[in-house]
Amino acid sequence: MDPFDPATRGSLDPNQIFENCGAIVYVMDCEHHLEEAQRRLLDTIIASYDAKSEAHIEVFIHKVDVVEADRKNDLFRKVKRFIDDGIVSRLGKKEASIDKRLNYNLTTIYDHSVFLAFSLVVQNLIKKQMPYIRELITMLKNRSRLQYAFLLDRTSKIYLARDLSLIHI
Repeated sequence: MDPFDPATRGSLDPNQIFENCGAIVYVMDCEHHLEEAQRRLLDTIIASYDAKSEAHIEVFIHKVDVVEADRKNDLFRKVKRFIDDGIVSRLGKKEASIDKRLNYNLTTIYDHSVFLAFSLVVQNLIKKQMPYIRELITMLKNRSRLQYAFLLDRTSKIYLARDLSLIHI
């Protein structure tokens, strides 16, 4: 079933799908059916645009561990170019509002990249609350006399925030 194809979607309404959606995480396997995944991603982006959704679209180009190091950037550019060209051809123009909400990540389960990518998704969803969270973490650090303080979920390995004293992580 394709939720964006009127012939197969049944009672699903794309507007309802995107109504309260803060982020869309689209995972594509870089090993298998990449062209089909790119077409479906483009359909998802256009449906989100048509529904006037403000949801961030996070693209995980997954299983990059099987791609040679020098080809990863080529893969990244290929997917991005396909989507950029598809948006222009479907909408007739370059749409800046889509570009601002569209992020690409090369991920694999064999390193930290998938955890970092999901951390960025969550951080994007709580962007308005981040200054308050960072201030609270800084207060905890100072009152507890800690050198550094981080807020993360051990189970999912999602990193949310750090204290204000750290400049770079």
